[in-house]
Amino acid sequence: MTGKSGTGAKYWSTSFDQLEDADTDPRLISQKLGLTYDPNANYSLVIVDSQAAAPLTGVKSVSATFENVSEFANTELPDDFPKSFTDKVMTPEFQSEYSSQYKAAQDAGAFDKKWSAKNFENHLNTTDLSSSDKALMKQRFEMHEAIGNNDDYLGNGLTKNNNPTVKQEYGVVETLNFERNEVNLSQLDQKNAITILPGLSPI
Repeated sequence: MTGKSGTGAKYWSTSFDQLEDADTDPRLISQKLGLTYDPNANYSLVIVDSQAAAPLTGVKSVSATFENVSEFANTELPDDFPKSFTDKVMTPEFQSEYSSQYKAAQDAGAFDKKWSAKNFENHLNTTDLSSSDKALMKQRFEMHEAIGNNDDYLGNGLTKNNNPTVKQEYGVVETLNFERNEVNLSQLDQKNAITILPGLSPI
């Protein structure tokens, strides 16, 4: 991602202790992170020593609350997501409606061929939403695409619990990270700042 303060990797993470009980099971990890597990996908687990990596990456990290992610978007991508926009969409009420519309589009097959804002817009045009609401929804999808706060984003710093076997409302603590320097994995490896476990499979 290229933001006002630099160019580098953008990713969402949690602390190791939050995922430790899921071991290396990609299905359990996905559920704990509020992500949809795809049995046909290839998963890797990336473990970053944030203290060792920070001097190299210049990472900027924020807790994933509505307030913090809004400020991040306003600061790093102000032309795309100004405060006037985030004040409207970064609320529990709008997020609930976005999640509903996104899942409706998904269920209708809008993303079967391509995951794109245009295909989401095509779905929105089948609804009775006003033009202004459609525009907000499309822009919110673009924020989802650029920053990663998806349809399951809660805005309270925690992930949604998508594991039906766990009787609790929330999952793990999550953080939005933006590395403001372009650094490759081999550079991080040389600093002993990263461990990659490829080819994960359900236990």
